[in-house]
Amino acid sequence: MKKIAIIAVMLLLAAFVSGAQPRSFGLRFGAGLEISYQHNLGSSLQGPNFFEFDAGVMGYTNYPGYRLSAIYDFTLLSRYFLGGDWSLFIGPGLTLGMYDKSKFMGGLLMQLGISYDLEAIPLSIGIDTRPCFIMTNDSANLSFKELIPMASLRWKF
Repeated sequence: MKKIAIIAVMLLLAAFVSGAQPRSFGLRFGAGLEISYQHNLGSSLQGPNFFEFDAGVMGYTNYPGYRLSAIYDFTLLSRYFLGGDWSLFIGPGLTLGMYDKSKFMGGLLMQLGISYDLEAIPLSIGIDTRPCFIMTNDSANLSFKELIPMASLRWKF
C-alpha cells in the first residue's frame, strides 16, 4: 500500500510540474523521420534548457531501421530577432534502436542545432545534427555516425 501511495504522489507531482512547463510536439525529417517531443525545464541566463525525446525510422543507409533517442539540451544563446526567438543549443543524449531487421544498436550522441520560434503562431522551426558513437551487437567497436543534418517542425503548447 505504501508503494502505491508513493507512486500516486509522484505521478501527481509529475503532472503538476509538466502542466506548468512549455512543451512542443512535432516531426524531425531529413535522413529519416522521427516524432519529436520537447519539454522545457526552465530558463538559464541564455534561455530555456529542455529534454527532447524522439522515436522514428532511419532511412539513409542500406540498412533501414528504427531508433529512440533522449537528449538533454542546453541553450547556449537565445535572441529575439525578426519577429521571433532564435536559439542555439547543444546537449548530450542516448540512442537505442534496431537496424537490418535483427541488429541492435546503442550509443552516445551530442546534438547541436538552431531553432526559430515564431511569435505570431506557436510554431518552432529548427535544424540540427547529432554526431554519435554507436555500438552494435555484431561488433564490439564504436563507430562514429550521424553527421547528416535534419530539419524539425514542432507545435508549441
